[in-house]
Amino acid sequence: MPKPSLEVILEELSRDPTEVESKPYFEKPEIKPKPRSKKGLWLAATGTITAAVFSFFLYNNVILPGHREPQKKEQKKVETTHQYNHTIQGNDIIPIKPFVTNTLSSCGKEEDNQNIEEKIIKYRAVLRDNPKNINRYYDLGNALHDYKDYRGAIVVWEKALKIKNNDAGIHNNLGIALNQTGDIEGAIKEYEEAIRVDPDDIYPHYNLGNLLKSRGDIKGAIKEWEKISINNPNEIDMYNKLGKSMFKQGYIEKATRIFKATLKLDDGQCITHYNLGNVLYKEGDVDGAMDEWNNALILNPDFDEARHNLELIKRKK
Repeated sequence: MPKPSLEVILEELSRDPTEVESKPYFEKPEIKPKPRSKKGLWLAATGTITAAVFSFFLYNNVILPGHREPQKKEQKKVETTHQYNHTIQGNDIIPIKPFVTNTLSSCGKEEDNQNIEEKIIKYRAVLRDNPKNINRYYDLGNALHDYKDYRGAIVVWEKALKIKNNDAGIHNNLGIALNQTGDIEGAIKEYEEAIRVDPDDIYPHYNLGNLLKSRGDIKGAIKEWEKISINNPNEIDMYNKLGKSMFKQGYIEKATRIFKATLKLDDGQCITHYNLGNVLYKEGDVDGAMDEWNNALILNPDFDEARHNLELIKRKK
């Protein structure tokens, strides 16, 4: 199937993809269960009760009281800035690298070899012994959020704020969880409080901008995003997200400035070169776009999208 022309690609950049992974279905042969003995039935019942008790203590916030129900309004869920780093490319905006760029604030590095349930159990055990360990509140809240237990995460971060109310990261994280449960006004309040506590924290600015955009306040979103300073080489992924957001809203010049400023911090990121190439092409700077796509290929020879764009341009010349 022929690939679309570059003009078609760039015209469709504002669309977000809806990826549906189809998995094959295999019919399993019918297996007749063997009759159980009385002893086997007793053991099965005991195991079921044990599992139920374990689940209660795992998934209910028994050690962190004070949960408040979010506002029960039927609100449209808005874009939350976590999961994958997205880049401008191809037919849609799709992830180019399968690494996590979590805009939840965190403390310390998590152990990759532990699953989420084990982390939840571990962090709760630590908090029983030391209920004022603010770092473990971060970790437990993030783990519950990743487990999609947003109400549980709200309980944890509200408890953490009683210990340390002037923590921008906790306010930001609480805003994300409230947003996920449909409490939009509560989320806005927490993002604004995070910004008041630490105006230089880029995450609440970006998250608040996304929320305003979802409500149709594009100017408010752009105003919030423009408050983000491009000055931290450890936030390259977030700056790429910011440039993508500007691009999707049609602010091509702003996106160009963001990608160029990002490259001044770190010119070794193939994704940033590729993104800059796309916005330069949109501006009509074909030679500049080709230079950036070539730079992306030098850094990553397997960057198929950059190679595809270059081949299309060369065929036209």
